[in-house]
Amino acid sequence: MNLLDRPPSKNYRNRSFIEKKESNNIFNLMVFVYIYSLGMFLADLIITRRLMFVLAEVAIMTLAMGLVFYIWYKGKMDLAISITGLYGVLFTLIIFFEQISMRFYMQLMVVLIITIIGYRKGYQYALTFLVIGPLVLMRAWLDMDMHYFVFVIASLLFTSYILYNFKQGFTSEIEAAIALKHVQETDVLTGLPNRRHFENNLRHRMGNNATRIALIDLDHFKSVNDTYGHPVGDEVLIQFSELLAKYVSKDTTAYRWGGEEFLLVSHLERQALLEKLEGLRAETQDTTFIQGIRLTISMGISDIPKTPNQIQDGFIRADRALYEAKNSGRNTLKYIFVD
Repeated sequence: MNLLDRPPSKNYRNRSFIEKKESNNIFNLMVFVYIYSLGMFLADLIITRRLMFVLAEVAIMTLAMGLVFYIWYKGKMDLAISITGLYGVLFTLIIFFEQISMRFYMQLMVVLIITIIGYRKGYQYALTFLVIGPLVLMRAWLDMDMHYFVFVIASLLFTSYILYNFKQGFTSEIEAAIALKHVQETDVLTGLPNRRHFENNLRHRMGNNATRIALIDLDHFKSVNDTYGHPVGDEVLIQFSELLAKYVSKDTTAYRWGGEEFLLVSHLERQALLEKLEGLRAETQDTTFIQGIRLTISMGISDIPKTPNQIQDGFIRADRALYEAKNSGRNTLKYIFVD
């Protein structure tokens, strides 16, 4: 199976915009942990001069992080960050019993960084601090040297403050990016998602199920603009989009496709979708818009199989069906389904 044919949550390329932003942060964190670990192994080599032992450590670490990266790529981001944090905790437990106290405290900082930047679940915070807290107190007691204890407390406070503010800034950046994306992907006039939204979230929206699309065109809409002016035409588009929104559900999404053309993307079964669209057609015909304007709509419906590379073919069929609806007198729907 081609990677592009998999569900959107299964690999990085098919994730939504927000998932990619979050995923990039986790990826950078895992890279940081890996590079830091290599630095610790290099320090081992300098101190112990045991080349084969250090190479074995590097090999095991590389295999482990390779597994974590694979889990991340498959879309299981929570699991990837949990394993990375667990590695940090276990590494801290191992070096806790070494003679070099400073190395223990350095590793502690890494675990804190993992926790503050990467973790998103309450139980992950609790697990980390329940393990690290007693270890810090025990190590400081075993060292019997107050300057270590002061160093730990000061480092905890300073690191937590810096990373908290860093995370706040990062969160603000993400929120600003999401807000900008929302503006770019929302039709200003009707408030519906626009064509860019559909294209940017194409595979995420299509999912792993057969998808049906309906191109909807307002009949003779040009005459509305010519007769009443564009402000009235805009108001008609707004009123129609409000009517169209009534037919949106968790299985069906509406888009402003351009001009007087709209798009419905649905995972409903064929017959259920046709009944819904017939209801939309009838309600539009019976609706009185601004200035007493009466409108009808024509629709072309088709479906897209599970493979995303057939999306273009689906739109070609829907457009052909819309053309047939226009030629047959308008105020109707035509469909071309793939057997």
